[in-house]
Amino acid sequence: MDIKQRIIESSVLLFKEKGYSRTSVEDIVRKCRISKASLYKVFDSKKEILLHALNLQHEELHRKNDELDLGNLTADEKLIRKIAMFLSHFHFNHELFASVPEAFSEEELDEMKQYAKPYKLEIYRMHKKNFRHAFGADLDDRSLWSMAVTYEGLVKEWLEIIHIFGTDDIDFVQIARYIAAAMKIIIKDHHQSLHLLPSLIDRLILEENKMFHKKENTLSEKLHRMEEILLNAPIDESERDNYLSNIAFLQQEFSMSRPREYLVDSVLYYLSQSEEVEPIVKSIQFTYKETERNS
Repeated sequence: MDIKQRIIESSVLLFKEKGYSRTSVEDIVRKCRISKASLYKVFDSKKEILLHALNLQHEELHRKNDELDLGNLTADEKLIRKIAMFLSHFHFNHELFASVPEAFSEEELDEMKQYAKPYKLEIYRMHKKNFRHAFGADLDDRSLWSMAVTYEGLVKEWLEIIHIFGTDDIDFVQIARYIAAAMKIIIKDHHQSLHLLPSLIDRLILEENKMFHKKENTLSEKLHRMEEILLNAPIDESERDNYLSNIAFLQQEFSMSRPREYLVDSVLYYLSQSEEVEPIVKSIQFTYKETERNS
C-alpha cells in the first residue's frame, strides 16, 4: 500500500472514531507511523485528506454495486443485495459524511456545490441502471427517474431511522427486501402518475445527458491527443502504425452504443506499453470506466 492510501485509510478510521474536529494531523501521522513532513508531501491539509477520502468512498460504492451484477443471483435478489449494500455503505460511513460541514466554511461549502451535481447525477444513474436490470429494459427514462427519486427518499428515511433507533445488529437485507417490494408495487402503476411528474425531472434528464455527453467528448479529445503525440514520437515507423491503427479501432468502439469492454481493455493495455502515451491511456481508462459504469 502506498503512503497516500495509508494516510487516507488511517484518517478515515480516525474521523469515524473521534470525529473530524477532534482528529489532529498528529493523530494521523502517529496512526500511519510517518512524519508530518511525509504527510505534507502528499496532502496540503486535513481538509484535502477528507476530500480524497470522500471521493474514494464514492468510487467504492459504485465498485460494490457493479460487483453485485456478477454471479448467478436472480434480478430480484441482486436488487435486494444492492439496496442492502447501499444502506450499509451510508450507515457505516455516517460519521465521515457528517465531517463535511465541520471541515468547511459556508463559503467553501457553496463553492463545493459545483461538485455535488455530478456526484448526485452519478448516484441517480446507478439507481436507474439497477431498476432497469430488475424491472425490465423497456422502462422509459422518465419512469426510471421517477423511481430513482422515490427510492432515494425511502432510503434516506430508513437511514435516519437506523441512525436514531438502530442497534449493532441491524438486518440490512430485511430492510432492503421491504424497499424492493415497495418499489415493485410502485412500478406496477407508475404510468398512471407520469403526467404528474414535476418539470424539474426534465431538468435532471437534461443535466444528466449533458454530463455524460461531455465525458464521451473527453474520450475523443484524449484519443486525438494521443495520435498527435505518437505522430511526433521518435519510434519505429511500423510500431507507430500499429499504435495508430489501434487508436482508430478505439474511436470506432467508443462510437458504438455498447463498446466491447474486453476488446477496449486489451487495446488500452497494448497502448499503455508506449511510454509516450501511458499517462493519457490511464486517463482514458478512468474516463471510460466512469462512462460505462453509469450507462
